[in-house]
Amino acid sequence: MAIGHSHAARLAHGCLSPRHIHAEVRRYEKERQANQSTYWVLFEMIWRDYFNCAAGLLRSEKNGKRSGLQSRIL
Repeated sequence: MAIGHSHAARLAHGCLSPRHIHAEVRRYEKERQANQSTYWVLFEMIWRDYFNCAAGLLRSEKNGKRSGLQSRIL
């Protein structure tokens, strides 16, 4: 399962949902077995989500909006 090359464009354009990939990987692990490949697919999806979130915060700050983690009381 090489998520980096085979699904990157579909994910970027919204043709494929990260939730769908997560559900399919979990189904595969349940029906067959969890292995290093399924671990890395989920790991890459988490990092993709993190970087998308971080990029969104940076874009909003460049546009003059102070919304995001730093402007909120934690």
